[in-house]
Amino acid sequence: MAAELENWIRNVAQELDLGQLSSLHALAGGSINQVFVGHFEHGKKVLKFNASPPKDFFEAEKDGLHALSQTTSEVMVPSTNYTDHHGLVMEYVEPATFNDQIQERLGRSLAAIHKTSSGDFGWHRDNYIGILPQLNEPKASWWEFFCECRLMPMVRRTTTLMSSEDQKRFTYLYSVGEKWFPKEPPSLLHGDLWAGNAFAGKQGQNSLPVIIDPAVYYGHREMDIAMTRMFGGFNQSFYQAYHEVYPLEKGWEERLALCNLYPLLVHLELFGLSYLKEIRTVLSNFGL
Repeated sequence: MAAELENWIRNVAQELDLGQLSSLHALAGGSINQVFVGHFEHGKKVLKFNASPPKDFFEAEKDGLHALSQTTSEVMVPSTNYTDHHGLVMEYVEPATFNDQIQERLGRSLAAIHKTSSGDFGWHRDNYIGILPQLNEPKASWWEFFCECRLMPMVRRTTTLMSSEDQKRFTYLYSVGEKWFPKEPPSLLHGDLWAGNAFAGKQGQNSLPVIIDPAVYYGHREMDIAMTRMFGGFNQSFYQAYHEVYPLEKGWEERLALCNLYPLLVHLELFGLSYLKEIRTVLSNFGL
């Protein structure tokens, strides 16, 4: 174990009175943080550590988890026990089977979360999508917010990876794309709801869906639905349950690709040119 991680865990154990650490097991997950289950004298905890994160990285995550936890009791959002510059400590949730029943419950829960609204699109603070800064300046219009706080910042970050023609296509999209989105009130979004950020957890004798690692803001709810389709992992029972509670507007399936331009740009910046072809395909399919 690296000395910096070891010292951080020792400090966490003292702050939370966890007692001695008996074992530490790495969890599979993203490429940004080191994530472990720590078995302490006084219980298990999930430990997320980063030796050099952005300034308020873990505070922003804590804020998002808290916001989601206030919306519905039908989904588990792990409580946060401790944060500092280098990490975050959460309650440990025993995993269960992510079956049709859990996915149906997650669909209903997500619909309930999306019914939580606000006067503007955005959030009271900026936060992060992965390790990248996510601008959340409040806007009255979804399209204004999507362009100015989502697409434009990421296009600027990836300028050296795209051609001048790619950039012109995005400029044209900003001027014409509003017509594709139905007018809806801002919805509270998870913001990064791919399959790796949802699982089933045990709560006593029962199992509930669990959501983690949010990039919360108030936005168009199709953004969350689009992210669930990006890497698969959610089955039909999830979508049917969502529609029963909060039906999506006609044409939603076609719009999901447009929504996913944002995470595709994020992946282009983080992981390189393999995502550029898909971005170009989306733009072409919308006549851009």
